[in-house]
Amino acid sequence: MAKPTSTLNKSYALLNEAHQAYTEVTSEESRSFFALKLQICIFHYETCQEMVSFLRNKHEGFAGKVALKRLLHLLWEYKNAFGPLLKDIRDLAEKSSRTFSEAELRAERKTWSSQLSQLRGWTQIRNKATGHFDKDRHLQFSLIDSIDPEAVMTASLAVLSFNSKILLILRQLGDA
Repeated sequence: MAKPTSTLNKSYALLNEAHQAYTEVTSEESRSFFALKLQICIFHYETCQEMVSFLRNKHEGFAGKVALKRLLHLLWEYKNAFGPLLKDIRDLAEKSSRTFSEAELRAERKTWSSQLSQLRGWTQIRNKATGHFDKDRHLQFSLIDSIDPEAVMTASLAVLSFNSKILLILRQLGDA
């Protein structure tokens, strides 16, 4: 990954460009395309923002793990959104008689498979400690304490790399 601040600035610009294109487009087909791109850009920017914040502030100890809760939650939610996003990309390509390489996407996913599969293991943390304050405070604190900052950052890089591949595919579909 490039310098974190540089990556954040690029994702910031891309998000604003995607939003502008989404608000200016008039055809329904184009609107669907830019809505998909905008959603992916929002995720990309939020992930970069959380990573840079964590790195900039040099969080440590339990407070550092608390600081990673939003990022972990975001990654977990994206994992669940990926299937519908891929279906939307396929549908969009089919409607517009365009193609994209699913093999490239699968290869990228395979490259990061161990990090991406780690997201499934964070279900209990997500359900009890990141988006909610569980009634069992001891469990909540224990789950937060189990967060591995290095694993979260590595998984974040994997997801950003994968997401970048999706953005490249969308660019190809948009240019076709």
